[in-house]
Amino acid sequence: MGTIRNRMVIVGHYDEEKIKSLRKNAINYFSEFIINNDYDYSDEWSVENDMISQVLTSFVNTEYAFVIMGDCSKLGWETSEKFYKARHQWVNEAKKKAFVFVVDFGEDFAPQLEYIENYD
Repeated sequence: MGTIRNRMVIVGHYDEEKIKSLRKNAINYFSEFIINNDYDYSDEWSVENDMISQVLTSFVNTEYAFVIMGDCSKLGWETSEKFYKARHQWVNEAKKKAFVFVVDFGEDFAPQLEYIENYD
């Protein structure tokens, strides 16, 4: 048994080119991470289409954001630990360029929202 948690990352910026560049970087980073860790997933699943959302645009004031889905593994499992470290590394770089939030939700305890402060 274990506790399933999802740590989802939300990335936001007002500059469309910058947010698109960050999204592309995230796709490359997490694709490489999955390949380098020999994770087996079907041909029907991809980082670009199933893990990282398209860039979303606000209705007013043209703000942009995308979401990186978490692994939804059980806390303490090897997959959870590896994704936690990879996500942490990517977020530490992204926070220098955009607004970044990590939302942690799932079983056994209340959801948590963490704003990763650094972007000016």
